[in-house]
Amino acid sequence: MSSQHTALKLSEILVTYGQTRAVDGIDLETRPGEFVALLGPSGCGKTTLLRVIAGFTKADSGTVFLGDQNVTALPPELRRMGMVFQSYALFPHLTVEANIAYGLKAHGATRDEVASKTREMLDVVRMAGFGQRLPRELSGGQQQRVALARALAISPRLLLLDEPLGALDKNLREEMQSELLRIQRELGITTLMVTHDQEEAMAMADRIAVLNKGAIMQFGTPSEIYDAPQNEFVSSFMGNSTVLDGQLARIDDEQWSLQTPGGVDYRFRSIGPCTRNGSARLALRPEQLELADEGVPAQVLSARPMGQITRIQVRTQEGALLHLSMERGAHIDHMPAGETVRVRVRPHARCSVFVPPALAQ
Repeated sequence: MSSQHTALKLSEILVTYGQTRAVDGIDLETRPGEFVALLGPSGCGKTTLLRVIAGFTKADSGTVFLGDQNVTALPPELRRMGMVFQSYALFPHLTVEANIAYGLKAHGATRDEVASKTREMLDVVRMAGFGQRLPRELSGGQQQRVALARALAISPRLLLLDEPLGALDKNLREEMQSELLRIQRELGITTLMVTHDQEEAMAMADRIAVLNKGAIMQFGTPSEIYDAPQNEFVSSFMGNSTVLDGQLARIDDEQWSLQTPGGVDYRFRSIGPCTRNGSARLALRPEQLELADEGVPAQVLSARPMGQITRIQVRTQEGALLHLSMERGAHIDHMPAGETVRVRVRPHARCSVFVPPALAQ
């Protein structure tokens, strides 16, 4: 990929702490104006990778390119990147305007440039009229907007967000997600965001890099990550699913069968990545299952209305715990625990099948 089509390129980034590989040889390329989420559980290396990009952490090996410029050896202040932290990191003794102007002054902007850019950034984040307030006089969402304005004021080549909405409550977080996306789209700035929140990554990112144990497990669009996980970790991390072990067999070009050790037969359409007969693991998401006249016998454990759907939990006769998401209805909403039902894979559902870990080595 040429530099004209690449905003950021990471090549074989390695960071070790003693015997631990916090970042294990990561390669990653982003496109100009793209919003990329680095998603994974705590300790997976996502924040360390962000700090390497920013220049705050030195990698043991590997290179960082911005466009066609190798910035691996440059200190943070020369990389011209904007960074927003979960803690906001605003200067408590400075006004909103002074906080926003701080980076501009550090980069040698003139007084007129500082004044003009500060006003512009206050308008962008919809904080005009708040310039003379101190951080303690602002709400959490307002402080986050100021932190974002400060990061954007220097016209960064890359915007880095480290769990930027983690300190906000749910409603405010969703509001700020929309605001962040609006600003990012308006300015067309390439953005990398670290998050452990799957829904946040799905809602905001053009592409998601799912990390685990210092490595990228999969990099793709939200729909690719959710609908076609390349491995069992991504499947289990991106939403709720039940994993069943059994013997996989192709029935025809469209249909597959997985027979469990207890003799239960699940029929479905497969998206792989396992594509051969034999031992396999079938991952079933709640929306891929339904109640039907024919199917696997099971007993209802609970039925809980949740907005537009009812979440149903059942246990099959061989002990497998299955979760279903069904459209709400009078009978489904009030389905009593202990009721006997039958469950099947929805006819058009396309399910993920994986090689068991013991055979994947």
